[in-house]
Amino acid sequence: MSTTLEVYPKLSKIPSFRELLDLSSVRLGEYLSDQGISAHPVINVDLCGAQSRPFDLDSPAMWSDGEYAWFYLKPASGGTDAYFESNEESGGYEYMDGEIETHIPAAEKKTLIYECLSYGYHWRFRRSAGQPAIINVAYGIIAGSLAELTEGFIYSIDSAWDYDRFPATAQEFFSCYFRPDKAISAGHAEWAARCIEHLAEEMKT
Repeated sequence: MSTTLEVYPKLSKIPSFRELLDLSSVRLGEYLSDQGISAHPVINVDLCGAQSRPFDLDSPAMWSDGEYAWFYLKPASGGTDAYFESNEESGGYEYMDGEIETHIPAAEKKTLIYECLSYGYHWRFRRSAGQPAIINVAYGIIAGSLAELTEGFIYSIDSAWDYDRFPATAQEFFSCYFRPDKAISAGHAEWAARCIEHLAEEMKT
């Protein structure tokens, strides 16, 4: 099983890979500090496809259909794969239209959603099952950081976090993601609490 977080931008400027990595690493450190963990892991990225290729970290964080970005941090194993997608080709327009019609939180942010959709693209971050606790946290932090840089919103319908929290701005997302006391569902609260128990040990290795 895997879960995904999609990020839709409000700004036309696409941030660089370096900007995303720097902010994500800061936000991850802040989250860990909130949990009483004084670790400052650095998030890295590779571009993968038929074969990995060199790229400039100062270039915009976008890539081709045949590639994906692999975000990871040492010494943790695993990572999150991310895709840069056209709203039209991925069905994003129809998907969001349907959400606005049926999901009250989406209807309440209708103006923001359509403003972000107008740019025609989004990013999708995927977390596969069996990842270390730090990756479970980090992939959400990366998505939230991208939403912060683009002043957009985050969306998910596959249990990445509580469905009723979406769409979420970066600030809204950071205030609840992987915080058991802020979870709506007992399942997410329990899952986050279990992962937090493992974080300190993972950061020692």
